[in-house]
Amino acid sequence: MGRKITHFDLCDVTGYDRVRMQTIIKNVPPYCHQKGVARVAKEYFRLDLIVLSVVRALDEEFGLRLQAIASIGLQLREELAVPRGINENAGLLITISPPSVRYVDLKSEPAVGIVVSLKQIFGRIDRYGSFAPLEGETAHLNLPPSVVRSQQRKAGG
Repeated sequence: MGRKITHFDLCDVTGYDRVRMQTIIKNVPPYCHQKGVARVAKEYFRLDLIVLSVVRALDEEFGLRLQAIASIGLQLREELAVPRGINENAGLLITISPPSVRYVDLKSEPAVGIVVSLKQIFGRIDRYGSFAPLEGETAHLNLPPSVVRSQQRKAGG
């Protein structure tokens, strides 16, 4: 099992500084609804790395206000949490009025709204490190290859 994802990792992957990340977490659902425990570090998942990387793209690359991002925060996380196959053309189609987030194939779908390509985000997270599984995902054991011998004994031998 991979290591736990920390607040530092969130900052490192997204490019946010510590103060801006805290502002995002305090204002964007579902993070703003999660209560922390004093002196216990919050636990994050790979899904959070993806969601917060998209939030950063919306914030810094597209210039959306934090209030607009907060209006789609829950939909963003829900849409990214759905298990899907690998798709080099994966993206999100986002509208603010009315608020909606939809996972799309960028090659086949005409887009009206904000289109965020997920290719670079997924690549950055994959290159960053080996983390704990996605929330709800079964962990894969990193066991080295080994030889398995039959326990049956040959008759007469």
